[in-house]
Amino acid sequence: MAAGRDIRGPVSVTIVNGTFDRLRDAIFDPRPLAGVLDLAHFTGREWLIARIDEFVATRRKGYVVVQGEAGVGKTALAAHLVWTRPCVHHFTRLEGARAPEQARKSLAAQLIGAWRLAEEFTPGDAFPVGADRPDWLLKVLRAAAERRDQLEPERPLLLVVDGLDEADEPAPGQDTGIPLGLPRAEHLPDRVFIVATSRFGRPMPALRDPVLWSTIAVDGRDNLEDMRRYLSGIAMGPAPDRELVERLLNSAVSAESFCDTLAQRCAGVWIYLRYVLEAILDGQRSPADLDSLPAGLVAYYLEQIQGWRRQDGWATVGLPALATLAALRRPAALAELGRFALSTEEPLREWLDERLRPFLAVTHDAQRRRQYAVRHESLRDLFYPTDTEEVERDAGLRDALRASVVEAHARITATLIPSTSGGHDWTSIDDYTRAALPEHAAACGRLDELVMDPGFLLAANQSALLRTGTAVTTDEGRASLGAYKLCVGRWCDEDDSARAWLLHVWARKTRAHSLAAAAAQLSGSPWTIARAWWRGTGHQILTGHQGMVWSVAVGRAAGREVIVSGGDDGTVRVWDPGGQAEPVVLTGHQGAVWSVAVGRAAGREVIVSG
Repeated sequence: MAAGRDIRGPVSVTIVNGTFDRLRDAIFDPRPLAGVLDLAHFTGREWLIARIDEFVATRRKGYVVVQGEAGVGKTALAAHLVWTRPCVHHFTRLEGARAPEQARKSLAAQLIGAWRLAEEFTPGDAFPVGADRPDWLLKVLRAAAERRDQLEPERPLLLVVDGLDEADEPAPGQDTGIPLGLPRAEHLPDRVFIVATSRFGRPMPALRDPVLWSTIAVDGRDNLEDMRRYLSGIAMGPAPDRELVERLLNSAVSAESFCDTLAQRCAGVWIYLRYVLEAILDGQRSPADLDSLPAGLVAYYLEQIQGWRRQDGWATVGLPALATLAALRRPAALAELGRFALSTEEPLREWLDERLRPFLAVTHDAQRRRQYAVRHESLRDLFYPTDTEEVERDAGLRDALRASVVEAHARITATLIPSTSGGHDWTSIDDYTRAALPEHAAACGRLDELVMDPGFLLAANQSALLRTGTAVTTDEGRASLGAYKLCVGRWCDEDDSARAWLLHVWARKTRAHSLAAAAAQLSGSPWTIARAWWRGTGHQILTGHQGMVWSVAVGRAAGREVIVSGGDDGTVRVWDPGGQAEPVVLTGHQGAVWSVAVGRAAGREVIVSG
């Protein structure tokens, strides 16, 4: 596979060959990343790759976790590893790749194809029931390690997983304590290693030794030196970028001065560097005008937006389009974006292909139609401010961006909800609607309305809906969501009619009467329940422990009410009593946890386990 003219040595991307068509469909193809990340000019990182190689060579098994801020080059490092050595891979930034179940299936499919395990795990080229569980990937991984021991016993088995921080939350009962439901380090077979990247802040409570934690510090000496080497290479190296050299000559700017100034202004943020270089090559910025660059990536984005605000069509076309792309979690074609952004195609095309183009990733679908998406997560973050200082830096503009993305979620929600003369026909919605509509509806305040629609509850992705359940605010909405939680675990392999009947029964119990009446009609049952007397406001089965649960306590920790449990699997789980959030998994015990307590000690709230 051609990956770039300047790459030397072996190039390998594991794609299943042969007759495994359905397995191949489960694999997320990373090849579009080669051009986006400019892997042909990948420079540096020897210091970090050497640490990874040393860990793999000296440890029996384990994780290498590379952390860093947005835009510091974590994905480029992961892609470089995938392109230069044989490994199994997953990149959450690819379309549809954030879902834990799909990520694990992609990894498993690559292992099955590479080590010829189809007869054992996927006879008939189909995933078996239970393939979406975390333990199934671990079974495939162990089988691959056994086959490796027979054929190439000295070879380490390497998995590269990029973007743990961008992964969706796991489905109830499928949380391993590591994003995407990846196996714990202690459960990995010998000579199996997972190299993962993540931004700071994503909790990984179950990730413990053997683990190598590595950081790409934005202002670290190694990172800054890598950036200077990269700039030197393209500006005055043995194979420079000829167009850049020509622009430097025309601007009477020396290559040395250019490299020093740009490295200083970008301050170790690689995506910032890419933006500026592309602006120079496109003629949008002079190489002599680097001193005017704002300090920091956020300030650079805000400078661009301030410029767009002075252009015709920003409020009616540009801002709705950019906000729609920030709200969407997949690429979209021009016609679809026009529906979402309420814009005609010609002015929208002008914004997408010209003014917004440097900040968008453009691909093509099977019909060769252009597909647009936000190029980097740091731009999407601009619409969801969490840092008070950043918000206050330009409060009016940040407020406008936040309001625009809420409006975009509302437009997307209205478009995705199926409309028919007799109501909503949820049977024909696509996979994206099933998985993403709960998030879009929650962001614009329409989730309460949808959870009272039994057709939506039957069609929506369970983990996506439960993950956004905290956005439900009305009593009727909470009662409806409560009924859904109480019966969803009993659905199993029932058909939609039987599921609707169970939803009707539990909706009567939680006094979600509007949902109960609608579910009764959907079930087609000849008789219904008018009332149900039921003690208590609800109960919920909390799943996740692998074995017996020996101890439970209720109290306050970290300033909130919690339920704490300990069990045979050696974990302590801290649950939200409302059932709205995934439990925090505490590890460290070398055996079963027989007792837990919640209280105060030394003037602070504590959880104690034995």
